[in-house]
Formats: sequence, structure tokens, C-alpha cells
Amino acid sequence: MRPKIEFDLNLIKKYEKVKPPFYTTYPTGGEWSNDFNSDDYLRALEEALPQGREVPMALYVHIPFCAKLCYFCFCITIITNDRNKINSFTDYLFREIDMLCEFFKKKNIRPKVKEIHLGGGTPTHLTRPEFDAMIDKLKQLADVNHLDEFALEIDPRTVQKEDLPYYFSKGINRISFGIQDFEPKVQKAINRIHSPELISSFITPDLRKCSVNFDLIYGLPQQTRESLKSTIQEVKKMAPDRISLYNYDHTPGIHSHMHFLDKYDIPTVDLKTQMYLDSVQDLLENGYEWIGI
Repeated sequence: MRPKIEFDLNLIKKYEKVKPPFYTTYPTGGEWSNDFNSDDYLRALEEALPQGREVPMALYVHIPFCAKLCYFCFCITIITNDRNKINSFTDYLFREIDMLCEFFKKKNIRPKVKEIHLGGGTPTHLTRPEFDAMIDKLKQLADVNHLDEFALEIDPRTVQKEDLPYYFSKGINRISFGIQDFEPKVQKAINRIHSPELISSFITPDLRKCSVNFDLIYGLPQQTRESLKSTIQEVKKMAPDRISLYNYDHTPGIHSHMHFLDKYDIPTVDLKTQMYLDSVQDLLENGYEWIGI
């Protein structure tokens, strides 16, 4: 039995109003502007990367499109099924890849890409021809069939388990499910409804051949310590290889759609902290290793 994790509520309260950047994106979305252009981008790459040598790197490819808006979402998203708009975006993405290839060639930089993460939005909102074209373009930068990790975020509401072999054939070896929470009241509030049974139907022997990640969020509207504990119990039954446990940060001033959640009670900072520690303690006691922040 591991020792119980404790926390200092006074310390939590002291820094409650401090808002550092979210560690996965810098600058944060609210700081983005049109003042940073392609020349600035290339200059930043030149300063960051050593020239005339092989450089290990990882790539993140952001596909911002979704079929439906989740009210908790803090990512850059566009809700559309307009294929012309989607294809216009991928055209720009492909031009950026061309720009990178030209830059690497000019500076004699040999990119050794170890990992690629396809995130969003919903990367699986691309049609198969669109997805094929993206993978073919990425082959200019990386050997996609021999990556340490080639990760794909999926929305289980819009993907069928029969689609997974197709993604595996493209080199995908890690699938990330956006679970967030299994409590029906929470799902209804955040406009993202999917049952444990739906997620469980994806957990087949074929899926187990790759790494499986679940994204969870604590501090959501309508969420309680008990409801999150129930979600963790459901997650443990499915035994994903990895769990990403995120804090919900209510920032309607940056993400206007979060105003849809203003009518609900949102857990206080001390309650959110307890939710997090409950979850960490439970997962540690069930064989998971704590490798994050």
C-alpha cells in the first residue's frame, strides 16, 4: 500500500489566483496574433536548431476540425463539415511541410523524427483520402512506419472500431481517446455524451497491439469527488496503458463557448485539488506510475 498523498490547502489558496501558461501550449491561445509570420517562424527555427547535423525531433500536427463543439474545450477548433474549408487548411499544412523541407535542406539539417502526434480538434474528422494525403506528405519529413510513437486522437462518437485497422495500416501505434468523464450529468453539461459501453467496445485484442491513452478532466461542471471516483473505476476496468489527467480551467474570456457552462456549479480549487489527488492515489494503488507533473 502506497502512503496517502496529502496537500496543503493554505498553499493551494495562496496561489489560486496565479494563472501561469498551460504547460502543453506556449504561448497560450489568448496570446496568439497575426504578427508572427513565416519569416519569424524560420528565424526561430534557425536559432533553435543546430545546422549541418542530424537533429532528433518530434512533430505535432494540429487538425482543428470537429463535427460538434465540446463546451469544455480549450483547443483551437473549428466546427465544420465543409470539405472546401478543410481542404484549404490541409493545403496550407502541406505548404508548411514543403517550407520545412526546404529549410532543412538549405541549412543541411537532417531531421530524425522519433514521434508524431496527430491532435486537434479531431484528426479523424478527415476523410480517408484526406488522411492518406496528409500521411503521404508527412513521409517527406519522417519514416512514418518506423517511429517510436505515432499517436492519433480519436473521437469515439464519430469513429467506428472497424476504422482502426485502417489507421494502424498508416503506421499509427498509439490511440488516444477523449473520455473526460463518464457521469451523464457532466457529459450533458459539456456537450460530449458517450457511454462506458461505447468506449469498451473499442478495446479489442487488435487495439491492444498498440498503446492506448485515455484523456480525463477533473474540475468539470457538475462533477463531484464521488462522480469522478466512479469514472476512475470504469477507466480501470478498461485498463488503458496511459492516462492523461487534466485540470479544467474555466476561461470564457478566451474561449467564448465556455459561457455555456456559467450556469453550472464549477468545483472550487480545493475541491478540484482533492479530486486530482483522489484519482492519482487510486491509480497508483492499481499499478499505474505517476510520470507527469
